Amino acid sequence: MTRYGLTTILILGGMGNIFNILIFSRKQSRSTSCSLYLSAASVLNLLSLSIGIISSDYAVDHINPETYWLIYCKLRLYFLHASLMMGRCYLMLACIDRCTLCSPLTKIRKFSQVKIARRLAPAVVIICFVISMHIPVFNTIQQQRCVMPASYGLIYSIYSLLVAGLLPPLTMGVAGILTYKNLRHIRQRIQPVGMVDSSRLRIRRRDYQIMIMLMVQVIVYIISTTAYPVNLFYTTLTANIVKNADRQAIEKFLGFMAAGFLIYLNAASPFISIILHQQHSDKT
Repeated sequence: MTRYGLTTILILGGMGNIFNILIFSRKQSRSTSCSLYLSAASVLNLLSLSIGIISSDYAVDHINPETYWLIYCKLRLYFLHASLMMGRCYLMLACIDRCTLCSPLTKIRKFSQVKIARRLAPAVVIICFVISMHIPVFNTIQQQRCVMPASYGLIYSIYSLLVAGLLPPLTMGVAGILTYKNLRHIRQRIQPVGMVDSSRLRIRRRDYQIMIMLMVQVIVYIISTTAYPVNLFYTTLTANIVKNADRQAIEKFLGFMAAGFLIYLNAASPFISIILHQQHSDKT
């Protein structure tokens, strides 16, 4: 599974994110703040895939450095955790950006500006690196495994549940709902004389397209990412329970799927829906 599944995600995800960067780096795309967020997210996705999957593939045929090299254990998870967090933040900012762009209030629409995005993009990097500092502080090697100590496990599982499992999908979901409502409001107001039907049709299609893209984006994130904090929280709570061999095998498999597979699937393909929406917007 690691050799073929993760390698496939690395190749396809790498190609997809590079394609995203090329699209959002075009001259006409650089004029929108959302493109800047998505370009930054794609760069962080490439970093996450490289740090996470290349080292995992190496460990298949070699001794995993995480089992004996403490600095590597700490720094690998630190940069992986920070890069995944940055990708989530840029995705949330992209959703908020689309929401504010459609707002009827001028003051709120001002958030959707390139100069604002250029200030927030580096701020996200600094904030995520600072927030993730607890990873190298507490991470350690126990029984040839790079893990969080049991004394910190519950705190870390709650932290992961909040920053990965609750805050991002809630933010994206609320932004998607508000965007849809704002677009409906715009559709009701724009009725040019002699072009009522065509305008309604065009805006209705745009409403539908954007709503579907946002829904797909949220669903992709929920399926691929929230399984990890939920599984981590469950594992921490049941750590002291005696389990039979079958239950241990099932939990080990689910743990791998959540922490070693699905979490990279999100980094490989989170922006397909927004690319389609961007192409649709360019045509209209």
